[in-house]
Amino acid sequence: MIENKDLMTITEASKWATSFLKKNVTTSNIPVIAEHSGMRIVNQYKRPVLNRTEKDKAAYSESIFHLKSE
Repeated sequence: MIENKDLMTITEASKWATSFLKKNVTTSNIPVIAEHSGMRIVNQYKRPVLNRTEKDKAAYSESIFHLKSE
């Protein structure tokens, strides 16, 4: 079982990577960065976002990647 403390949303990973690398890292870069750093994506989870602040109330989910070292 995966513990929540081990998981990070793509948005959280993007913010962390931007801070760590001192470069702008977009959410679409995270899977590529993970694979190039010797990590592999074991699973991808979709977490629904229930309380959106935007006027658009369309269904939305965040991606959470489970990564492991190769």
